[in-house]
Amino acid sequence: MRAEAAAELVRVDLAGQGAFLREIFFAEQDESAYPNVRQTILDAVSRKPATDDTARTFLAGLLLDPAFRPLWGRQDERYRNGARRAVNALAGRDVIRDEDLRDLRDPERGPKAVEALEARIRAWGGTGGGLVEIRISPSTTGALRAGDVLISGLSGLNPPARHHVTQSAQ
Repeated sequence: MRAEAAAELVRVDLAGQGAFLREIFFAEQDESAYPNVRQTILDAVSRKPATDDTARTFLAGLLLDPAFRPLWGRQDERYRNGARRAVNALAGRDVIRDEDLRDLRDPERGPKAVEALEARIRAWGGTGGGLVEIRISPSTTGALRAGDVLISGLSGLNPPARHHVTQSAQ
């Protein structure tokens, strides 16, 4: 029942309940239930629309949290697979591939594999690495003025980024 309630919170109020959902995700101890709260939260997030920035930010924050690191290397694959399905569903493409998961359980290669996976999640547009700074050199500013909107198809960002010019070109 607890897992179903968590999934419903993801569906109806992720923005308002994100902190609570994160808390119960990492507080989960009893893993005998199938699916458990963690799996159910990951599954519910994977069903959100790809345009849902709240879901993307929540998921990236969850997966980049140091408390998630041990879950990448567990013997059973339920969290790895759930995280992969959720990221790929929200991205609309394969951000996390089979080869990204291959070395996660290896004691020697695992830590580097987790770092590489976290870098892919950041590049996808999650917490931290998803922010892109664009500098426009004077030679390219032409007719841009404060308030103009630039829409660019930068790879790794879904949906395409929208940038507001905050200072007029000098």
